[in-house]
Parts: sequence; structure tokens; C-alpha cells
Amino acid sequence: YLGIPIGDNPIKLIMWRSILDNIINKLAPWKNKFISMAGRVCIINSVLTTLPLYFISFSRCQKKW
Repeated sequence: YLGIPIGDNPIKLIMWRSILDNIINKLAPWKNKFISMAGRVCIINSVLTTLPLYFISFSRCQKKW
């Protein structure tokens, strides 16, 4: 089990709730640290680009757009 929702409709907002919670939990420890704004931007950029792409890689695309 990799922590990804299997069998859900990727269009539904409820499916993404666990992913958003995961992102928020990853960023929470950095909230009270003494990090520059540029450092925070780098951390946020890293987390926001990698987690959703990981979960999206397991969902199927629709044939019709």
C-alpha cells in the first residue's frame, strides 16, 4: 500500500483531500523555523511539485478531453 487512493474518481474533490493534508503536514515543521523567505519558497516549491505528480502518475487519463 503506497498511500494512494485506488478506484476513486480523480475528478472528485474528496479524493484530493488526503493529498492536500499530506502536503500541509510536510510543510508544518518548517512553520516555526528560522528560514529565509527564499528557503521557504524552495521547500514549498519542492513539496508542491513532487507530491501531486507522484499521486497523479497512478491515475488514468480520460480518452476524451
